[in-house]
Amino acid sequence: MSAEIRSLKEENGGLQEENSELKGRLDDAESKIDDLEGRSRRNNILVHGLPRVGAQETWEQCEGALKDMLREKMELDDDFVMDRVHRLRQNDPNSPIIARFAFFKDRERVMRAKQKLKGSNIFIGEDFSKRVREVRKKLSPFLKKARDEGKRCKMVFDHLIIDGKHFHYNPNTADIEEAST
Repeated sequence: MSAEIRSLKEENGGLQEENSELKGRLDDAESKIDDLEGRSRRNNILVHGLPRVGAQETWEQCEGALKDMLREKMELDDDFVMDRVHRLRQNDPNSPIIARFAFFKDRERVMRAKQKLKGSNIFIGEDFSKRVREVRKKLSPFLKKARDEGKRCKMVFDHLIIDGKHFHYNPNTADIEEAST
């Protein structure tokens, strides 16, 4: 019986090592997938608050409405090349528009000019992966606290920069910690 227990313990130890290795490989694969998803979204913007053209808005109408808004409200040329423009949810009247620019520099021109929309009900933001959106949501209270304390701060991708120092969210402690350089 003792030999059988010893054999089972050895087998269990081997399985635990294999499980640990597989978890590491899974974490690496998830990280690579998230990176690829982020790269595939880098030319996208999300536009909230732009009214629908009609109940059965086509993608052409959606693109036209977006280009009109860029020209009229943001004073940008409408010479942007967009690969795709559509609503995220077809049946939702308040659904945001997602637009994919052919060129990153065009997307950046729009992002720099979005301040011209202040005071309107139209908001433009970046298109992030689910993981990054979740991290940003967790970072928001820390950003607000830093601003309330009068610190210079901004959120960049999935981290905060507070007074020139980079901070990441640690899900184990539910707190932020300074990134090691």
